[in-house]
Amino acid sequence: EMTVRELYKKMHIHGHFRHVIKRVRNNCAKCTMITKKTVELEMAKHHYTRTLIAPVFYTIQMDIAYGFRGKAYKDARKPIKIYALVIVCLHTSATNILALETINTQAIIGALERHASRYGMPAEVYVDNGSQLKALDR
Repeated sequence: EMTVRELYKKMHIHGHFRHVIKRVRNNCAKCTMITKKTVELEMAKHHYTRTLIAPVFYTIQMDIAYGFRGKAYKDARKPIKIYALVIVCLHTSATNILALETINTQAIIGALERHASRYGMPAEVYVDNGSQLKALDR
């Protein structure tokens, strides 16, 4: 159909000409190569989770963001460091950000349990190669 549209841009053709276009495309070596490359691009390898039908946060990716300052309570004088556990759904790109006071294993598991109580426990969890979450990966 794209060939027909391109032909109509340049000239108007009367009669049945689609069978001529098909014959030329089937015998053309360059057209065959272009078609093969198009199919290869469409069928590129990707992780199976990209096409999996699943609920939100079924497969997640986690990371820790830090560098935030906050107060332990309303009128506190001394600011404290606050960390964030960022959880992203690989299917829908939905994001959940949970606050952490420390980045030890107990605090991260507690935040993951809070996330699971809201959205359900994820089936697969992917973490980056950072040292903060490698202990949880085991």
